[in-house]
Amino acid sequence: MKYELNNIYCADCYESIKDIPDKSVDLIVTDPPYMFSTGDKMTGIFKDRSTRHFDALEDTGLTMNYDYARLLPEFIRVMKKINIYIWCNKEQIKQYLDFFIGQAYKPKYERDDNTAFEMIVWNKTNPIPLVNNRYLPDKEYCLFFKERGVKLNGSYETKKQSIMNKRMWQIKKNLNTRQ
Repeated sequence: MKYELNNIYCADCYESIKDIPDKSVDLIVTDPPYMFSTGDKMTGIFKDRSTRHFDALEDTGLTMNYDYARLLPEFIRVMKKINIYIWCNKEQIKQYLDFFIGQAYKPKYERDDNTAFEMIVWNKTNPIPLVNNRYLPDKEYCLFFKERGVKLNGSYETKKQSIMNKRMWQIKKNLNTRQ
């Protein structure tokens, strides 16, 4: 399939990315399925409601079948230079760091220190009230990986790494980085 610039397509990403030419993409912004874990049995006034929401997510399949080890090498292939924002939860941070900073996609003799890493934290004002022996899940993380030579556009205000709900749109607006 031929893809046109500045369009959104509803397609299977595992299949459609194969149609994108090598080194043809300036920037990827992705929000893959989060790894959910309810941990211990929920208690308190929200236990039934929270369990129902997690069950509904599992029933849709959104918590399964995301194979990052299969998709991330394709991202590397299609990007001109590494320039990617990945929204994730804290359980996924290590796998992305290992892949991009540890350069798991390269043979050991080719690894270098050309990839930089930043973390943007979204401080949510409306988190799910799940505090069963844990801190309140009031944050989401956006990992930004860029290869040397990629320019990060923006200003003092739009480059803050901790954001609140009312400023969330500024990040989306600022994701027009150019090399």
